[in-house]
Amino acid sequence: MTPHLPPHAVRSAPPPTSGRAGAASVSFRSDLLAFGVVASGAGWAGVAVNRAAGRPDSMDSPGSLVWLLSPLAAAAVLRRVRHGAFLPPRPADAVASSGTHRALAWGTAVLVYPAVTAGALGLGRAAGLVDLSRADVAGLGRSIATALGPALVKNLVEESCWRGYLTEELLRAGVGRVPLNLTVGAVWAAWHVPYYLRFLPEADMRAVLDVPRRAFATVAAGVILAWTPLYTEVYALTRSVWPGVVMHAVEDAVVNPSAMATGIRYTRAGQWLVSPVVGAVTSVAYTAVGCALGRLGRALRGPVR
Repeated sequence: MTPHLPPHAVRSAPPPTSGRAGAASVSFRSDLLAFGVVASGAGWAGVAVNRAAGRPDSMDSPGSLVWLLSPLAAAAVLRRVRHGAFLPPRPADAVASSGTHRALAWGTAVLVYPAVTAGALGLGRAAGLVDLSRADVAGLGRSIATALGPALVKNLVEESCWRGYLTEELLRAGVGRVPLNLTVGAVWAAWHVPYYLRFLPEADMRAVLDVPRRAFATVAAGVILAWTPLYTEVYALTRSVWPGVVMHAVEDAVVNPSAMATGIRYTRAGQWLVSPVVGAVTSVAYTAVGCALGRLGRALRGPVR
């Protein structure tokens, strides 16, 4: 016979796992803090390496490798220590992802940056903000083809950090979308700051937005925050980094050449408004696509875990 407790005893019995849950929460927060510190400091550590080696700061320097690989190493160590494996187990909602979810993720990954870029250029031309009369379409095609392969390799590293580790851990912890996107966006932006201030060539920066480096870094950090919901929702549809890797590679291959050295000329207002890299219109468009994708994904599957 099962013993019966009086009602007051049932109500006052503490959850048996409360202490364990509290310890897990502390571990989760400490892991996030450790990852954030490493990611934010990686580029500055790379700058220090370049100084010690007597090398100038550039993307061809040893410091750039420190900047690129340190967050990946931190994610691997933290996941190994905390979960006993370098890769997370596949979540139930990822295993159950339908062909519709995968098609939505992959379709967005391949099409969103070319579509928004084309729309922004068309809008800019109609408004007199962009001059396409000297656009080198063949040169743009060559630039895209040349950039795509290296971008896939580089973005496998990036997406394994920002989505494969940081976003995945926050999703597993049940963090809501707004704090999740703010957290991921802030860490992702902080990681980029040394790139904008030290590693990015001055000419490339001013071709995108003709402002001092600190101002450019501030604007670019805001753009990264605006793009984060798009990457979060593409990842959440499949819980795989691969659609994000492809989307990020397409972004690097399509967006950057469309803003630099392909005969496309922007007015100063055009740089601020419709630039494929830092334009206000394009940034709002990517945020809107991300939010719409999230709502659609949840409607198709129910609340995403």
